Amino acid sequence: MSSRIMSIHAQSPLHAGTGQSTGAIDLAIARNQATGVPLLPGSSIKGALRARAMGTATTQSVQHRDLFGPDTTRASEQAGAMAFGDAELLLLPVRTMRGTFAWVTSSWLLIRHNRDRRAAGLNALPSPRVKQSQCVLPVPRTESAVVDGAGVVHLEELDLRVDSAKKVQEAAAAMAEGLAKVIFPDSAAWQDLLKGKLVYVHDDMMAFLWHHALQIDARIAMNHETGTVKDGGLWHEESLPPETVLTSLVTHTPTRRATTAEGDMWDHLRAASTGLVQFGGKATVGRGRCQVTWVGGEA
Repeated sequence: MSSRIMSIHAQSPLHAGTGQSTGAIDLAIARNQATGVPLLPGSSIKGALRARAMGTATTQSVQHRDLFGPDTTRASEQAGAMAFGDAELLLLPVRTMRGTFAWVTSSWLLIRHNRDRRAAGLNALPSPRVKQSQCVLPVPRTESAVVDGAGVVHLEELDLRVDSAKKVQEAAAAMAEGLAKVIFPDSAAWQDLLKGKLVYVHDDMMAFLWHHALQIDARIAMNHETGTVKDGGLWHEESLPPETVLTSLVTHTPTRRATTAEGDMWDHLRAASTGLVQFGGKATVGRGRCQVTWVGGEA
């Protein structure tokens, strides 16, 4: 058995919906029921990669069957060797008074990520302690892109003073270094950008942001004969904004009927996720374009 962490970096708004309304939102995104953390269901990830892989292998090929399982009509014959976990939020882009936006994370998001890191054979990242009214940066205040001259980071309606204690700043620096290698393993420039924009906040502040700082779009359906909105043709849909980062744990488990080598399966999966991958719904209006990266090894 082996596992890899799949990092998903949204290049456009990402709408992984539930088909249900929540309050004033007609089309809400999927969330973890207990925590409220936004997620992209593992079934959605598997379906998108399965569809992309069909460009390099027919659905009847042994490699494709061993990786994803057979077609629905023959699903009882064998299970696919790859198990796709839900991709949960790791970094949320939030608008700021300085530096345009910040990538924000918190203790609970890091705990979940560290659980996946250990399963993928990676070291856990340190989790700085932060007070509810404060935030922690991985770089000195003078090097951060998002802190103002008074040492405050303004995230939406939240004004959080930077905790500059050496111990917590060092822990945040080590955390940012590990996250950067997972999310942008091949780009030193993007790694530096992440470190300059990363803000670590208390879980309570993070929960406020993942409930109230997402993208909400008003959509309409037109009556082309009258040139007006159809009756009932106005709705609001929720999306994760561009630059959101989610991570998922993908695990290979040997199956009795699979004959494809494990290494070949990982290569096939990596090839299927090269370039921009479309996840979630609303593809025809540009939603869900994502960049995928893989890290990890033997568990």
